[in-house]
Amino acid sequence: DITLGGAATAPGAPTITYTETAISLKWVPPRSARLPVQELIDDSLLSSELIVEWPDATKYFVYAVSTDVDGERTVGPERIEPLNVSPTAETSHVESGITFGSELCYTVRALDEVDSLPVQGSTSPPTCVTPVDTFAPEPPVGLLAVASQDAISLAWDPSPEADIGGYLVLRRNDRSATLQTLTPEPIAETTFRDVDIRSDQRYVYVVQAVDNATPPNISPASLEVQERSR
Repeated sequence: DITLGGAATAPGAPTITYTETAISLKWVPPRSARLPVQELIDDSLLSSELIVEWPDATKYFVYAVSTDVDGERTVGPERIEPLNVSPTAETSHVESGITFGSELCYTVRALDEVDSLPVQGSTSPPTCVTPVDTFAPEPPVGLLAVASQDAISLAWDPSPEADIGGYLVLRRNDRSATLQTLTPEPIAETTFRDVDIRSDQRYVYVVQAVDNATPPNISPASLEVQERSR
């Protein structure tokens, strides 16, 4: 025997935010959502027992929305697998991993139990986003400067980010507050030899990391190093 009952109404369309590594979704529960009930208290001072059997709170499944050959967005077949293996009682979900430049769409369905039978409601309106990489790399670290005859050599640690496209080297002398770029284009190496120097002049250097995004993102400057030419 199966108890007849209406399925939950659709939640609100999810709102989407993202970071460099994950996508976060939040949604408004449907008006028909079952709210959680406080758990029973059982300790030495106060105890309670259940008088009315309350149904479990509404839970949610999150789905990725696919696009068919005609450009229409659909959640696909009813047997499509949700992104969260277990339904969540929260009205939020975090999906690890992100693909910049590709449209991503999501929808949510409420799940209620009717006589121990899980019943999913209608899908929420889909929300789509095309993530854009606007996240600058971390500044390079470990910058060192060593003076030799008619040159100053620089070296620094490679940036750990996977999408680094190169590095910019900037310089100023100790009488100027303006940094000038020595490398018109990012260089792949983590070393640089500055030969455009004057004898007995002190120079200040910094390095910035540049990623492969379009347009590229540039990190803050590294810590300064100073060296006097010979």
